[in-house]
This record gives sequence, C-alpha cells and structure tokens, in this order.
Amino acid sequence: MRSALMLALGIPLVAALGHAALQGASHHAWDALLRHPSTWTALLLSLITSLLSVAACVGLARWLVFYLWVAKGQTNRSWQRFTRWLPAMLAMPHVAFAIGIVWLIAPSGWLVRVVSPGLSGWQWPPDWPLVNDALGLGLCAVLIGKELPFLLWSLATQLQRPDMQQTLRRAMTTATCLGYSPRQTWQRIMWPMLLPRLGWPLTAMFAYGISQVDMALVIGPNQPPTLATLAWQWLQDPDPRMASTGIAAAWLLSVAGAACAFLAWLALRWQGWQRLNTRGHHNFSNNVPTRAGHTTHQHKSAVAFWRCFSGVYVAIVLALATASLTLYWPFPNVWPQQWHLGAWAQALISSEALRTTCSLASMSSIAAMLWTLAWLEAAPPRLELALRPALYGLLVLPPVLWLSGLHQAATVVGIDASWVGVGAAHTLAVLPYTVLMLSPAYLSFNQRLSWVSASLGVPTCRYLFGVKWPMLKTAILNAWAVGFAVSVAQYLPTQMLGAGRVTTITTEAVTLASGGQRDTASAFGLLQIVLPVVAFGLAHLWAKRTPYTY
Repeated sequence: MRSALMLALGIPLVAALGHAALQGASHHAWDALLRHPSTWTALLLSLITSLLSVAACVGLARWLVFYLWVAKGQTNRSWQRFTRWLPAMLAMPHVAFAIGIVWLIAPSGWLVRVVSPGLSGWQWPPDWPLVNDALGLGLCAVLIGKELPFLLWSLATQLQRPDMQQTLRRAMTTATCLGYSPRQTWQRIMWPMLLPRLGWPLTAMFAYGISQVDMALVIGPNQPPTLATLAWQWLQDPDPRMASTGIAAAWLLSVAGAACAFLAWLALRWQGWQRLNTRGHHNFSNNVPTRAGHTTHQHKSAVAFWRCFSGVYVAIVLALATASLTLYWPFPNVWPQQWHLGAWAQALISSEALRTTCSLASMSSIAAMLWTLAWLEAAPPRLELALRPALYGLLVLPPVLWLSGLHQAATVVGIDASWVGVGAAHTLAVLPYTVLMLSPAYLSFNQRLSWVSASLGVPTCRYLFGVKWPMLKTAILNAWAVGFAVSVAQYLPTQMLGAGRVTTITTEAVTLASGGQRDTASAFGLLQIVLPVVAFGLAHLWAKRTPYTY
C-alpha cells in the first residue's frame, strides 16, 4: 500500500519536473532570459514583496500571540474569540481578497469616497499609485492580509497540542521562578521553541509570495510585473522559444527562492543569533505596576488591531456586495446612484463555471484527504518525515514550473484541456495543505488506544472507523474544508491544464477584474467567498455530531 501511495504521488511529480527540466535546459532560453531588460527588476520585486510580507506576518504574529495568549494566562476569552475567526478568514480566497482590496484602496475606491468631498474636497479621483504601483506595495499589503491568518492558524494548531502546552507552561513557571518577566520568557524561551515548528508554514508563505500570479494580475505591479507573472506571460506565447524562456524564468525563481530559504535556515541555526536573543540580564527590581499597566495597554492595542484587521475582511465583503449591485456610481458619491442585478444575472448564467468549481473542489479535496489518511496510517513515522519534504516541494516550487511540466505530461497521456487533467492538477495543489493541516493532530494521537483495541481483538478497520477517525473527525473535516477552499482558489492549474476550455469562478473573476468589469468581477468574487464558507460551515456542523460510533 505504501508503494502504491508513493507511486500515485511520485509519477506525476517526476513527470512534471522531468518535462520542465527538459524544456528549461535550452541555452537560448537562458540567454534570452538573462538578456531581457525586465528579468532582474521582476526578480527583485518578487523577492522583496515576499520577504517583506513574511517578515511583517512573523512580527505581527509574535506580538499578537503574546498579548492575547501568554500575557493573559493562556486561556482568556480574547484568544478564544481570536482563534474562532481564523477559519472564516482562511475561507476567503486570495483573488476575492485582492479584488475587494482594489475596490477599497483604488483612487476611486470606497475609502477615498468616504473622505471626498466633505473632508478632502476632491472632485476627481486623486492620482495615487495605490494599485499597480511600481514598488509592489499593494501586493505586499494583500499578501500580509491573507498570509497572517494562515500563520496564526498554524501557531494556534501548535498551541493546541497538549505536549506543547505542557512544555510552554513548564518554561513559563521555571522562568518566573528565576525572575524573568512573561515578556522576557516569551522572547527568549517560548518563541524560539515555537519558531522552528513553523518552518514549513513560513516556507509555504514565502514560496507563495514569490510565485503567485492571480493576485498580481488583479492588483499589480505590471510595469514591470513580478517574475512569476512574466514567466506566465511567456508560457502563454505560442512561440516555443518564448515558452522555454518562461520555464527558465520559473527555474530562476525557484533557485532564488531556495537560496533565500537556505539563508534563513542558516540564520536560525546561527549560534550568534541565539546568544543575541538571550543577551542581557533580568532585573529582579523591575517596576511591577508599570509593567502590568504596560501589558494591559498592549493587550488593548492587540485587541484593537485584531478588530481592525477583522474589519478589513468585513469591509471587503461589503465592498464586493455593493460593487456587484452597482449600475452607476459617479465619483465622489459614497453610495451608488443606480442599482441593478445584471452582474448576478450574468454570474448565474455562467452556471457551468459554478458547477465545474464545485465538482473540482469536491473531487480534489476528497481525493487528497483519502490519500493523506492512507499515507499517515500506512507509512511509519520515520518514512513519513523523510518523504514530507518531497510532498511539501509542491508548496515551495513555483506553480508555473511544475504545472508547465505537468501540462506536457498530460498532453502525452491525452488528458490535457479536460476536466480530468484539471482535477489531477487541483489534487496535487491541495494535497500539501491537507497533509500540513492534518499531520499534527494525527501524529499526536494516543497510540495506546490502538494497543488496547488490538489486545481486545478489534479488527483494524473497525478501530479506524469506530475509534480513531471519529476522535479525529474535527481535524479531518477542517483539513477537508481547507482543501476545498484551496481548490476553489486555484487559477494557474485551471488555466494551464484546462487550456481555456475549463472555466471556474476564479478564472472568470481574474479575467473580469483585470479587464476592469467591477460589478461582474465582484459577483464572482463573492461566489468565491461563499463556497469555502459553506464548506467550513458543513465541516463545523458535521463535527458537532456525536463523534463515537464504536
């Protein structure tokens, strides 16, 4: 069974990377890439936006977790409310988030209209480069807005593990007895213990930041674009030489990303960094009332920031809903003058895209979940840990790289430009996320229950369906919902393997948003949000049912 599972994953991966390596080995492709005037600017833009967004997310997550979880006793209501909103934020696809941000911060967006003309006196939209800016600041803001909930969810998953909770409590108790404040304990002991466990989530965030295309098509930059967008444009060229240049650009992006990840790994293992992190002496004569007041103030600041951050998601939904019902909305009016349902009528007419999205998301998420359950159950822990980097390679490698090779392999097999080929690409894209979400809970499951069941003569299938999987039902359903949401948000796999013949609500939303059709793009963006929310809602309702059938 292990061999079958490894072959089911290894054959498409080897075929995809093999075809990509053959296409990108052309000397002329690399020569054209290195001589292109936009290559190095696009590469620098990709790296800077991704690194800035990851660094900002790490800093914000470290600050929020301390003041919402550590400083308030690790069981306060703020932390519980905080984690309750994370699945809803994760359910919002990146494209819908980017479209909503554009409608908010554009020169003629909602935020500018609120202050015009009463406060600012503007009668025309200001010439602000908030969208399609050359520095990629808008893209960086969108990445922070979408990746911060993912990092916080990964942190919350680690903090929910009983072994980690016990370890952190012992560290806090020991440090307090030695005279360290909670802030010093968090910075010097607890956070360095948690950070190595976030290696793969942080790597996935960085890899997505440098390789994403759909959000860059919506919010920019475009003069020049990021290197991933540039590679995607070259891959769409009918000239085979330009397609080979696009493959070479994807390899260059992969090498640059791997170099940055390796440097970050070296920095974390640097002993000097550890000494710097623990440098300084604690002071037993600290002003306790002042520190307590400071902690309370910072806690209120963290709560206020999180409310504002959550309010951005609510504002995005309102902006998309308003724009989808707008017929005539002149600047600087805060509200539209005329409303209509034409955009929703057009979206509902495109029912084929909705059905295709639901069928692809259902199939890929279920297939990925079944493979993950079978792999975690059949593979020994050492083999699972050894082969996990190969699986997470799908998160690290730019999608334009392995999808181009997968497209060539699908062409050879004869499943290109079909639902089956797109479904296979979606399954490969969803699989790392289901493993990432399910493996912590699965590997920390109490194995003594299996020993007791085996001693009582209970068959393995009855034990799995009656004891183990019902006890892990919440984690399994949450991982399935995440996989469903990831499939709904897929743009490049659908475009690459579908060849324009398979359309989903995501491809329609990106096309309409990049073309400036605000109302219809907003309607498709809302559909992108509704489908994952329904999936998370079904997972929550099913998880509340009686979990044990044994």
